[in-house]
Amino acid sequence: MKKFITLLSALMLVSGMLMSQDNKPDFLKKPFENNPDTKIIFGAQTVGTMQFLSHENSNEAGSAGEITPIASGFQNAAGNVFINGTITDGISAYFEVYLSSEHHTEVWMREGYIKIDKLIVLNSPLIDKIMEVVSLKAGQMEINYGDWHLRRSDNGSVQNNPLIGNYIIDGNTTEIAVEVTAALKQFELMGGISGGTTKGDLNEDHGLATYGKIAYNQDLGEKSFLRLAGSLYHVDHSGNSAAYGQGTKNYLFSGNRSGARYKGILNAETDAGQMLVTNGQKITSYQLNSTLVFDRLEVFGTYEWINEGDMDGADSDETLEETWTQIAVDAKYNLTDKLYISGRYNVANEQEYQSIDSDRQVVRIQGGLGFMLTKGLLLKGEYVHQEYKNFGVEDARYGAEFNGPLLEMSFNF
Repeated sequence: MKKFITLLSALMLVSGMLMSQDNKPDFLKKPFENNPDTKIIFGAQTVGTMQFLSHENSNEAGSAGEITPIASGFQNAAGNVFINGTITDGISAYFEVYLSSEHHTEVWMREGYIKIDKLIVLNSPLIDKIMEVVSLKAGQMEINYGDWHLRRSDNGSVQNNPLIGNYIIDGNTTEIAVEVTAALKQFELMGGISGGTTKGDLNEDHGLATYGKIAYNQDLGEKSFLRLAGSLYHVDHSGNSAAYGQGTKNYLFSGNRSGARYKGILNAETDAGQMLVTNGQKITSYQLNSTLVFDRLEVFGTYEWINEGDMDGADSDETLEETWTQIAVDAKYNLTDKLYISGRYNVANEQEYQSIDSDRQVVRIQGGLGFMLTKGLLLKGEYVHQEYKNFGVEDARYGAEFNGPLLEMSFNF
């Protein structure tokens, strides 16, 4: 905790001085919430992807870690549909469903929550004054942990991500939660409490998750913008069994509902190319983010620390730990209003596993470009190279790597 506070304070001191946030990048804007001029907004997002990837590892043919060759081809198409309805001035309801996804080929409800920016119905001058800076959200929602979840590709929603792939450790989840956010000039403060898992839970020893975010937004002049943000998350389900279906588990780092962006890699199914870390028992993590916009250049950075404090939960008297760190840096340069180039460096390091020091590492490098054919219609291309280091013999990731290009077409309306 001291390390988190020290790092966050240092980031805040770097920026210092100015005011508004007119130059925010698109991924930080939420145009569909609480629009008093429109009663109902209906939208859809869909994507089709073709990959030309190859993979290899150092295991011998016939061994437990042998991998199956893969060919080029199309991934399953994916789509999201959302509805935002204004109930009254300052109160709206938001619903989002997956039409098709890696885990749900059927229609599946992803989010459903209410958002309150005003409480005029209470006819209280004091509450009206408080609500000038405070907003509330309650329901099943994508929790506001870190800034990366605002930028990542999520099933059919891919246009906030300048590339095709997400992070190696792709932290995101939906939980039943309540969040309170305060906007104080250029500062944003958010606190939340949730069920700590993806669904309703009545297990005797389940925990509640608490999390928060501090962000600083700053216009730096014409076409320039800076944002610094830090998030903290904690949940303890360790009084439950760690076995799937027998206890309560957290899925912030191990349950990506929309699946991986690369398919068939190293014999993996829904998590190809990803590291699904922690056992969902006793998790503490923090994520630091920085966003810098300077004219046509946009840079986004992430540092993340993740600790599983009790891997076996109630199944064992031992409190074995797992710890990871992750660093990622994105750069995007807009060559024209419609054409951009982008690159990302992402590395995930395991520091301990079952309380034993570990040096396992995964490195991913991505480069690509995007072309907005017309509003809402985006074509992206990417080349990815990923390496796995220090994984054990007969693990499919032993001496493994994959690489190759991908093409993606998406549209939003």
